[in-house]
Amino acid sequence: MKNICILPWIAIDRNRHKTGKVSLSPCCIWKSKKTYTDIKTFWNNEELVNLRKEMLAGKRASGCDLCWKNEDAGIESMRQAVNKGRLEKYKNRLSETKLSVAPAQLKFTVGKECNLSCRMCLPQWSSKVQKVWEVLGRKSETEDDSISVNPEYILTNRKHVQFLDIIGGEPFYHKKAKNLLRELIRTRDSEHITVHITTNATRIDLDTISLLKQFEDVILSISIDGVGKLQEYIRPGSDWNTLTKNIKLLRQHKISLQTVSTIGVLNILGLQELEDWCQTNGIHWGQPGLIERPLELQPHNLPYQLHKFVPEKYKKYITGKATHDPVNFVRELDRYWKTDITQVIPQWKDVFDNLHWQNIDYLKKIDRETEQYVR
Repeated sequence: MKNICILPWIAIDRNRHKTGKVSLSPCCIWKSKKTYTDIKTFWNNEELVNLRKEMLAGKRASGCDLCWKNEDAGIESMRQAVNKGRLEKYKNRLSETKLSVAPAQLKFTVGKECNLSCRMCLPQWSSKVQKVWEVLGRKSETEDDSISVNPEYILTNRKHVQFLDIIGGEPFYHKKAKNLLRELIRTRDSEHITVHITTNATRIDLDTISLLKQFEDVILSISIDGVGKLQEYIRPGSDWNTLTKNIKLLRQHKISLQTVSTIGVLNILGLQELEDWCQTNGIHWGQPGLIERPLELQPHNLPYQLHKFVPEKYKKYITGKATHDPVNFVRELDRYWKTDITQVIPQWKDVFDNLHWQNIDYLKKIDRETEQYVR
């Protein structure tokens, strides 16, 4: 059971294949050899069956490199996090590799419509970010929203579904999410389904809470990347007072809350403050994830002048050599939003005082000459 992940036995998700195309997947980070677009045939395709066999044989399954990398670095992986709550519940499924039972966990992507323009987000995930990138002239990609678990599939298989993940965009900015919840309530399948929704929590009202409370259980993963002005800086359009008011309202109605933070160069200095804030306010501190793209904002690209300010427990996220220059991207976004990162994170002034950080060639030169850059 050492290298088992329960997701290939219970879940249908989707991710971006190495070709750039969207593919069905048992999780959002599995790297499959092929792309899969037909939900009817995905569940027992040859590659997924072989993945299950590898895991049962105790191997580190192919395509799961990110989980193994995190675990080797002492960071809790998605595999470990999911297994805590679901491996015991579904261990009877491990007797099969070609499953005769339907998926118990489905993820519904409502689309990329969103009300925020988060700096570390991508155009294919947010309609607002798409507009920003168009103005900046940055190359963007598109995603085929039709390759997903759709409401029709969910409703057809609703008797088997026990966990329903809903993501966006912003789910509560989109009618599809509430319409699906209402239909599951009407059919009374809400009584056996746990709903997990990733939200920026800016559009919470009593009607939304009323819907959520009719499900067996509800968990909201709230996208928070910093406290106060840092959150507003990283996620343009977010208002800290509105966010904290909505969180208070959710807690009053006993909705389970946890954070989902995306660790990158913009917030790694403030992670300890955010974690402390969550503990003070009774919010579960969820395992943070690392930014995959934009590449410039990946934590290992943090300017070396800022390493000394990173809280000790978070230094493990800045290992590895820098590959991209974050400074020009930060400046580009500051010009667009008419903001100044040094007003929010004063330590960044040290970076701008060192003009060498304007190009990646200098970073490579540091590596060659001093071998002191991020290890």
